[in-house]
Amino acid sequence: MSSTASPSSPSCAPRPRRRRSRGASRRAAPRSRSRPSASSAGGAAADADGRFRLRLPGPGTFTVSVSAVGYAPVQRRVTAGAGETIRLDVDLDAATYEAGAVVVTGTLEQMAVRDSPVKVEVVPARFLETTPSANVMDAVERVNGLYQQIDCGVCYTNNIRINGIDGPNTAVLIDGMPVMSSLATVYGLNGISPMLIKQVEVVKGPMSTLYGSEALGGVINIITKDPSTAPRLSTNVFSTTHAEMAAEFAAVPLRGRTSALVSGTLFHVADYHDNNGDGFSDRPFETRLALFGKATRQDTQGFERASLVAKAYVEDRAAGFEPFLDDVGGLRGSDRVYGESIYTRRAELIGTWTPRPDLTVRASGALHDQDSYYGDVPYAATQADGFGQVVWTPPTEGTALDGHNLLAGAALRAIRYDDGSAATGVYDDAGALVENRPDTRVVPGVFVQDDWRVNERLPLLGGLRADVQPGYGVIPSPRAAVKWRPAEATTARLNVGTGFRVVNLFTEDHAAYTGGRATLILEDLEPERSVSVTGSLQQILGATSPVTVDIDAF
Repeated sequence: MSSTASPSSPSCAPRPRRRRSRGASRRAAPRSRSRPSASSAGGAAADADGRFRLRLPGPGTFTVSVSAVGYAPVQRRVTAGAGETIRLDVDLDAATYEAGAVVVTGTLEQMAVRDSPVKVEVVPARFLETTPSANVMDAVERVNGLYQQIDCGVCYTNNIRINGIDGPNTAVLIDGMPVMSSLATVYGLNGISPMLIKQVEVVKGPMSTLYGSEALGGVINIITKDPSTAPRLSTNVFSTTHAEMAAEFAAVPLRGRTSALVSGTLFHVADYHDNNGDGFSDRPFETRLALFGKATRQDTQGFERASLVAKAYVEDRAAGFEPFLDDVGGLRGSDRVYGESIYTRRAELIGTWTPRPDLTVRASGALHDQDSYYGDVPYAATQADGFGQVVWTPPTEGTALDGHNLLAGAALRAIRYDDGSAATGVYDDAGALVENRPDTRVVPGVFVQDDWRVNERLPLLGGLRADVQPGYGVIPSPRAAVKWRPAEATTARLNVGTGFRVVNLFTEDHAAYTGGRATLILEDLEPERSVSVTGSLQQILGATSPVTVDIDAF
């Protein structure tokens, strides 16, 4: 269930029962006689019967947009006087085109999938619920163009590739905020239970204009459930024939203007099997605990003004010969029996504050600590990331820029990475540390975007970002997109953009690959760059039982 609205209107999203959406009452607050500003926006979620209640910011005329997944949206003009209660009944017709989900990843603004100039793949919650898994990684890889790659055949370290581009080049977001570090595609996805997720949005191709470094290959945005509408209590317990066991819960202890959701996931597998007879376990032993919490705060009119998300992740992973797995604690780091042991501790904190409808302030932090042994070779690393962003969407309705949806912002990222290798230290011939040199960077950036609706069937999108990278100077990242809808059931999109990523040797690569290759750094590493052109054509066939045909090229 989702909602959209014009910039000057509140929005509501009743959930239809069959093809009919029941109406709702709304009362205008008598505290103001002036017409609401063009930037007024908000919404309300409906209950299971399609009923909702929305308090308008004042008397005046509003455009109310009612939408639900799988149904064509309906807009109504509502004029409310001071203290007046209005009842509105709306019938929604089933849609035979892509009109359902509301997405934010492509442009940083809410809009229906069919209206977005950037193609966004949406994985809904009902699809995730069909996958018996304790992490979203297993479900996301079902999206066309995404592939889960196993980077290490022993410890089973994995990542998600988009259109063949390595996982460290994919930006992982939680509720629109970046989860930084090169291992985010592993631990950022493995640590989230599918039962917490409202939907997953995937954009293929460079998105550095909006999200900066790590968005060279694409973006995976995990939209978590709203505590104000999530079930009071959800549980999930399952086991597989590979002796994988998982237990999950999610609860809403607080609901009202301040709502809160908490959850936990425990996953365990310790079943040794060697079907290929190479002496190594076919999959690692693993114990994982993930805790998640989300709190939101609404104003007196029901508009969300602030949210806070916290996530903690603890994992113990081991793989190797069977004797090693029988005594990991005693053999860890020794050369008697080969095995790999990885202890991971990760914490993330994300905050969003909307002091007024056209201004949003976001901040996030992530701390990753890893203590590993690959045989008798140690690898200990820590990475801390801090990220802040301010986004401004100036009102344009009734001005010379009417028809343009402008967005401007500034971002600041701070990074500190340290490990026990030559990447962050100077060592003598005997291997002793002479000087520790953690990689520390502060990266400011600014960006601007214009979503211009030339007409109903032809929106154009243009954007530009400039990041100041220490040692490299200013790195520009432009983008352009066009969507053409010649008919109601036909949609064509074309996107052109550049992406960049500052190379960081963090990840387990240099240790995981030690047995198969040598890594030599012969010169200074410049930022990775890419230029990408992606195109898509969608055709809806049939009316009563529509079939969607998608053709993508990149």
